[in-house]
Amino acid sequence: MSEDPLSIVKQQLNDAIEEVDDSEVRFKLRTASQYIDVANQQKADPAETAEGAGSDD
Repeated sequence: MSEDPLSIVKQQLNDAIEEVDDSEVRFKLRTASQYIDVANQQKADPAETAEGAGSDD
């Protein structure tokens, strides 16, 4: 069974966050991890994402 590529990247980011001592690098890695969470959420519910895309008032 193949694992979702986003899940693999998320795990690698989390592993890197644990290993890095530089706070600025950890911040960037956590930010990237949060973008993965957003991508997973959008993938899980594309209809909700499409509804929000048209509301630029």
